[in-house]
Amino acid sequence: MKKKGNLVDNLFNGTLWVMVMSAMVALIGMLVDGLVIGNFLGVDAMAAYGLASPIFVVIAAIGGVISSGLQTVCAKLLGGGKVEEAKRSFSAMLITGILSGVFFMVVLMVFSGSLATALGASGDSAQLFEPTRNYLFGLSLGIPGMLVTMLMSPIMQFDNDRGRVMKSYIWMTLVNISGDLLVAFVLPWGMLGMALFTSISYYVALIVFILHFFKKDIMFRPDFRHADMKGVPAMFAIGAPTAVFRVSNTLRTMTLNRLLLFLASSSAVAALSIQSNMVSLFGSVGTGIGFATLMLAGLFYGEEDTTALNDLIKAGLKKILLIVLPIAAVLFIFAPFFVKLYGADSAPDVLTMATHALRFYAISLPLYSINIIVMNYLQGTQKLKLSNIVSFLDNFFFVVVIAVLLGNLIGTDGVWMAFPLGEVCTLIVVFILAYAHERKAPLKTENYLFIEANFDVPSERKFERSIATNDQVMAASRQVMDFCRDKGIKKGSPILFLSMWRRWVKIL
Repeated sequence: MKKKGNLVDNLFNGTLWVMVMSAMVALIGMLVDGLVIGNFLGVDAMAAYGLASPIFVVIAAIGGVISSGLQTVCAKLLGGGKVEEAKRSFSAMLITGILSGVFFMVVLMVFSGSLATALGASGDSAQLFEPTRNYLFGLSLGIPGMLVTMLMSPIMQFDNDRGRVMKSYIWMTLVNISGDLLVAFVLPWGMLGMALFTSISYYVALIVFILHFFKKDIMFRPDFRHADMKGVPAMFAIGAPTAVFRVSNTLRTMTLNRLLLFLASSSAVAALSIQSNMVSLFGSVGTGIGFATLMLAGLFYGEEDTTALNDLIKAGLKKILLIVLPIAAVLFIFAPFFVKLYGADSAPDVLTMATHALRFYAISLPLYSINIIVMNYLQGTQKLKLSNIVSFLDNFFFVVVIAVLLGNLIGTDGVWMAFPLGEVCTLIVVFILAYAHERKAPLKTENYLFIEANFDVPSERKFERSIATNDQVMAASRQVMDFCRDKGIKKGSPILFLSMWRRWVKIL
């Protein structure tokens, strides 16, 4: 038998990179668009892209609610051996994702002009109205595909088809890049063309995911007749922290756009757009660590396994040390190079501001990743109020307040400094919350679990094995039967055990 910590590490490693790609799915399209727009369509187009992006992130927040709500509920149900209930929850959320996508597509198509004005493309910035509106209209067509694709990612993880997630996003990115370059060099479609090819790329990704359901040996399959629609509100409530996370980010970007227009010009907004684009790329590792924490926290919470939850926190922190810190160092050192990828050499003021913005973000990245682990762990263990509080403070309140104060004192550098300072403030709040819960100084990871007394399953009721081959599955099955017989567990009770996410086994 492997030590519990090693088993959790294996599970975390097997989940992490799929979750990193899942974190990027709603933003890969805009990341590619940002690179091409910055290099070929000019500063005004980049500023219009920055004005439009918050709306797209709001829509992604809806997808995040659906996806994380389903992921958390399914993980807990599977952890408790309730496989059929997990299947019904999936079908219900799939219906919800399709209907939500169609609704938001229609709304955004109809009100794209009004939204462009509300986002700041008016008055002295009236030249940004047309490209902002066109970009919003083109993106609206891809919303149903984007939402359903976000919903599919965690299901592939549960269904032992992790490779499909990577294939899906590779195809999506290739189609998007090809289309954007076609618009840049051949088709005179401007921002509308950029957005249209982004929308098409989401449907390409969705087709790759749909092919999964033609496989025979899978657990999750759409079954609309038995969908548990009554459970949808509860899944939305559980997924709410993801909405708070994304909406807070969106409100922060909109507020900072306005502040930067007041403090400087559209060049400062373009600089923030470049920073936001880099956040989508480099921040996805921290967000992926958070998503992996969310999934496994739901599973271990369903199993009432405090030891595994504590090891999960340690595994996440270890990944920050080994992966996020080096990424942050590279981003800080080579910030000018990354900024120049967006064609900023032709605009020296944008190059300077975006470089400063990127370096302050690099400083904040490891701290932000820690806070993401906290938010997702709290969501996975259904401490929803605490998760919402931490998310709002981290992603909106502290950054905006500090940006307004320092921005008016020292200019745009004060806005960029708000990112690392905001993360420090959030960590202080987490420390205070843990202190209040534990009634002592929280100096160990176990002090940040926020678990009720008498929560853990007694050790004598646990059976743990790390399984990687079919032979080991058969051997462990016999051991489980003996274990259940000794403990008085009746035949027919579902026993769920993990084989490093290779498969789920139900012993009958």
